[in-house]
Amino acid sequence: KQQIEEKEKESDSPKQKIKKKDYDKVKDQVKDKEKEKEKDKEQDKKNEKVKEKDIDKDKVKVKQKDKVKDKDKQDNEKDKKNDHKKNKRRNTLDQDPILDKLATRQPRSHSEIFQPVNLQESFFEFNSNDLSAVSEDIFKQITNSHTSAFQAFTVHKTQSYKDFQQPFTCIDQCLDRLDQLKIQFDQFKKEGFQIVTTPEQLNELKDMLVQSKKAKRTEDIKTLQLRVCSILNTLLVDNQDCVNVVIETGIIDEVLSIINLILLSQVQIVHLSPLHEFFEICSSQQKLLFINKGIIPTMQRLLDSRDELCVKIAVGIIERIIHASQQQQQSQGVQIDIRQIIENDGTLDKLVTVLQNDEYQDQEVNQNASLAIGQIFKASPLPKEFRNDVILTIKKMTNNEDQYISCVAIGILAGLAECQDNHSDILSSNYPASIARFISQKKDIIVHYTLQLIYNILTHGLQQTVGMAVLFFPIRTFEELSEHTDPFIAENARAIISIFKK
Repeated sequence: KQQIEEKEKESDSPKQKIKKKDYDKVKDQVKDKEKEKEKDKEQDKKNEKVKEKDIDKDKVKVKQKDKVKDKDKQDNEKDKKNDHKKNKRRNTLDQDPILDKLATRQPRSHSEIFQPVNLQESFFEFNSNDLSAVSEDIFKQITNSHTSAFQAFTVHKTQSYKDFQQPFTCIDQCLDRLDQLKIQFDQFKKEGFQIVTTPEQLNELKDMLVQSKKAKRTEDIKTLQLRVCSILNTLLVDNQDCVNVVIETGIIDEVLSIINLILLSQVQIVHLSPLHEFFEICSSQQKLLFINKGIIPTMQRLLDSRDELCVKIAVGIIERIIHASQQQQQSQGVQIDIRQIIENDGTLDKLVTVLQNDEYQDQEVNQNASLAIGQIFKASPLPKEFRNDVILTIKKMTNNEDQYISCVAIGILAGLAECQDNHSDILSSNYPASIARFISQKKDIIVHYTLQLIYNILTHGLQQTVGMAVLFFPIRTFEELSEHTDPFIAENARAIISIFKK
C-alpha cells in the first residue's frame, strides 16, 4: 500500500506542477490586467486635469475679454458724460463768451448728411410725411373725432381732451406703433442722422399720454407711458432745433403730469430721461417757463426717492433752474426770487439732506446739491448749519481734473465770496495755495473765474485778508495777466493790482 501510494504521488506530482504553473500564469495575467486598469485610471485622471486646466484657461480668457469690454464701456460712458457736462450750460450761459468755447459738439444738419439718391432719404421722408398721416389716423380712432391732431392741439387747446370721454380701446395698436417708432428712430441715431421732430409726431405721443391718464393704470398702460418717454428721450438727445416745437405742443407738461400722478416708488429713470435731455438743450429763458408749470415741486418730491439716479436727475434739474434764473437776472434784469421759492416750499431743506447723505455711491449727487445751494446764497451768508458742508464740497470740486467742473465750482465760489461771512470757510485749509495754482493755469477759462474769485475776496474782505493775499499771490503774475488778450482777464488783473497798491 505504501509503495502504491508513493507511486501515485510520484505520478501526481508532475500534474500538480503543471497546475501550479498554470495557476501562476493566470495570476500574473490578472495582476497585469489590474496594473493596466490602474494605468488607464491614472491616464484618465491626467486627461481630466488637463481638461480642467484648459477650461480654467478659457474662463480666464473670457474674464479678461469681459474686463476689456467693461473698460471700453466705462470709457465710452465717461466720454459721453464729459460731453454732456461740457454742453450742460452751453445755452444757459449765452452771454458768457468764455463758456462758449466749451460748446464743441455741433449736430450735423439734414442737408449735410442726406444725398439725393440715398436710401435713407426715403426713410426720412416716411418719418416726416407718412408718419403724420398715421398719427392723424390713430388720433381720430382714439378721440372718435374728425378734427386733425394739429388743430386739436394748436387752435382749440381749451377743448383738447376734456370733451373726449371714450375708453382707451386701441392700446395694442398704440404699443405696436410705439415699437415701430422706436426702431426707426434708434436706427437713425445709429447712422448718425439728426431726426427732424415735427408737431404731428409730438402730438401723437402727447395724445397717447393724455389718454393713458384717463384709463385704469394696468401693466399695458405703464408700458405705453414708458415707451412714449423713451421715444421722446430719443428725439431730444442733442436736438436743440426741436425745443420750440416741444414747448408749443406741451408734451413736457404731460410728462410732468404723469410723474406727479404715479406713486413715487413707481417713478423710473425712463420717466425722467426726456426731462433731463430737454433741460440739457433749452436756453435759460425756456427753462424758466417751467417754474410756473410746477417743475420745482415735482423735482422736490423726487428727492425722497430711493432710486439714486432719480435723485441725481431731480437735483440736476433744480440746479439748472436756479442757474438759469440768475443768468436771466444778470443779462436781462428779470427779477425772479428763486431763493424764496426754494426756501418756502421745503426744497432747500431737502437739498441739504441730499448734500449731507453719505450713502450715495455717485458723489455727483452731493456735488450738484452743493452747487444748487451755493447759487441760491450768492452774495449772501450761508447758514452756519450747513455752511462748511457746502463750501468744502465746492472747494473739492474746484480741484477736479475735468476743467468744466472745476471752472463751474470756482465761479460759484466766487459768488459766495461776495459775502464776507463766507470768507473764513473759503480760505480755510490752506485754500489760497490752490487759488494761486489756478492762476498759473494755461486754460483761460480757469484763470477767468479765478480772477473773479480773488477780486471778490479782496473787495468784500477785511484788510487783513488783503494782506494775506499779497503774500500768497505775487503781483508779478497779475502784471503779466494785465496784458492778456482776453479783455475780462486783463481788466480784472489791473483791478487787483490797484487794490494791492493801495
